[in-house]
Amino acid sequence: MRNGPTNWRKIGLLARLTLLTVPCVVVAGLSILYMQSRYAIDEAKIQQQEQLKEVSNSILPLLAASTMAHDFITTHLVMNTQITHRQAIRRIDWTFDDGITLIVTSANTKVLKVPEWFVSRLGIHDAASSIRIPLSSTKYGSLDIQLTAAPVIERIWHQYIYMARAIVIAIAFVIVGLVVIMRSNLKALRMFSRAANAFGEGDFSARIVPQGAPEFQAAAQAYNHMAQHTQTLLLELAAKENALSSQLRFVSQILESAPDAVCFLDSAGMIASVNKAWEDFYQLERDQVIGKYPSRVITWDAEYSEHELQMVRTILATEKAQMYETMVRKKSNDIRTILVSRVVLHDADKSLSGILETIADLTQLKIAEKDAEVATLEKLRAQTASETKSKFIAHVSHEMRTPLTAIIGYSEILLEPDLSDDERISSAKIVLRTSGHLLQLINDLLDISKIEAGKLEVEYVTTNILELLDEVESVVAVNARNKSLYFRVEVDPVLPTSIVTDSLRLKQIILNLCSNAIKFTHKGGITLNVINDMEKNKTIFSVTDTGIGIDDAQAEKLFCAFSQAEVSTARKYGGTGLGLFLSKNLSELLGGDLSMQSSPGKGSCFTVSVANGGKIKNDEPHSGNYITQEVSSTQISSIKGRILLADDMELNRMLITRLLNKTSVDIDTACDGKEVLEMAGRKKYDLILMDMQMPVMDGLQATVELRRSAFQGKIIAFTANASKEDKEKFRKAGCDGFAVKPINRDMFYQMLIDTL
Repeated sequence: MRNGPTNWRKIGLLARLTLLTVPCVVVAGLSILYMQSRYAIDEAKIQQQEQLKEVSNSILPLLAASTMAHDFITTHLVMNTQITHRQAIRRIDWTFDDGITLIVTSANTKVLKVPEWFVSRLGIHDAASSIRIPLSSTKYGSLDIQLTAAPVIERIWHQYIYMARAIVIAIAFVIVGLVVIMRSNLKALRMFSRAANAFGEGDFSARIVPQGAPEFQAAAQAYNHMAQHTQTLLLELAAKENALSSQLRFVSQILESAPDAVCFLDSAGMIASVNKAWEDFYQLERDQVIGKYPSRVITWDAEYSEHELQMVRTILATEKAQMYETMVRKKSNDIRTILVSRVVLHDADKSLSGILETIADLTQLKIAEKDAEVATLEKLRAQTASETKSKFIAHVSHEMRTPLTAIIGYSEILLEPDLSDDERISSAKIVLRTSGHLLQLINDLLDISKIEAGKLEVEYVTTNILELLDEVESVVAVNARNKSLYFRVEVDPVLPTSIVTDSLRLKQIILNLCSNAIKFTHKGGITLNVINDMEKNKTIFSVTDTGIGIDDAQAEKLFCAFSQAEVSTARKYGGTGLGLFLSKNLSELLGGDLSMQSSPGKGSCFTVSVANGGKIKNDEPHSGNYITQEVSSTQISSIKGRILLADDMELNRMLITRLLNKTSVDIDTACDGKEVLEMAGRKKYDLILMDMQMPVMDGLQATVELRRSAFQGKIIAFTANASKEDKEKFRKAGCDGFAVKPINRDMFYQMLIDTL
């Protein structure tokens, strides 16, 4: 029906009832007509048989009598009489057994006024009967009687006509009845339809006139009442909605224009709404945060997010208001002091509907308060810092230019062609010595910057004190002899052999103190005394000199950055004033302290203490006499193996190759990490000296790739980055150790001896 020429859904109710009822009436009438015709046909056939029997019973006696009298004329008359009086008889024949027809009557013919299709569909034909004529023992042939079916067909045809007229009349009555019955109800349904459509489109003013059946009238009254009630409710709702919208707009404008950040959280603790100030404070868009937990959107400050998550959970559980100050780091890493206030919101049924959170930025207020308290002090500090900075720049400039002048000058002298061997050796030593001074200055500046940034770390290892003192003596004793000073090391006999500390930083402190003592001492000498404070579990190093000494007023500035006792001291003795400041900070990082006692003209004593780290080892008492051990030429020449040197700087490759040429190793060089991988794939190496910063592929990535390819040789990280993090990174990549740039000759050869 849906795809036909007429859609069933578009046909009216009356048409539907008509289309359903008329076929039923027609089918019922045709069924009755069919049953009636079948009955008439069966009855006609029975009547034909009875007529045949009746005709034969009436003719046979007459025929027998006339036959016995041999009066065939009478017989013929009798047969004609039967045909004349019985219209149903078409023909009567008397035939002997030899095939001779004795008497043949004239057949009755009648024109049927019935359609041929009707006659053919009825299937009623003429009836015939053949009866033997027995007289005594003589047989006189047979009597053939034929009856016509025309009367029966005409009677049935007339019955069909009457029945068809009755069906048509019945259909007409049905249609008229449906129209009469449904007319008022259909009108009511149309009104219902129009009203329902208007109701669906929002027009509640349409009404239905009650008419039709009682049910339709009751439904119309119920609809009218519903529409009226709905219209009234909607008007009231619209009025309340307008008032509420006005209030919400007013509140929204207040919150949106509020200077404090405002956030609404739902009953689950997720963000429901925020104002413009909240967006600006956290540098987030509303669409990015709505429907999420605050701790999930403020991801750049994990500590703050975790704290706020716990506070939100607390207020959801207790429903008690909160107000507290806290610190938060913004996306720009700006630390802000804020005042957080939270109150719970409830629905009409007193159930918790959400949380109102306000955030006030107190940073400027705190800064203003602090500025008001320390304004004068900051001004003085600024003046002092400016003066100190100016002095520091002047000192650093002098300290850096002085060795650079010597390095450049004596490097130019080394290029002179007529220079003698003694002069060349002397110039090279001066370049080497001043380079070391410049390197120490750079290292001190880097350490100071790390201390100020709070990033200087110490690495605690088991440190042999005797070996450390041996290394200190090997350096300080030479410098002391150059100034005709003595240098003595005195050790407590019960001093533990090993302590847990940062040996590199401890040695740096002692060397700094000893170097200062030599600088400010013109006669006499320096004594390094080492004792163990068992009560405090500390090792104490005292450096005593017979130098110029300082008074108490000058001593107050000694441990400040970029300061010296006097301006004249810097001019006369040089230096940046970094050594003691750095040494004091390092001693504090090692769990101790640095102090001083001095008298003008009588010398000074600097005492540094470091914690033993809780791990000490006591050995037999020792004499305190140490011999500095250097790598001999025999040891150097005995170093063997195959080495691959990777460095992108040609000068570095030339220098290290020169050092390696003094050994018995085979040397190959590479310029970047990719070349290292190619050469290591073609040849087997015992050791790779890997520069960590190279083009194409750096040393760290090259080390990772070598270990992935099952490289079994040793890899030494050859770099200027020697921090704790760098060492750990090199170790995880697969390095077996590291060598620090610039190169220390003896340490370099000792590394080769230990590795190969």
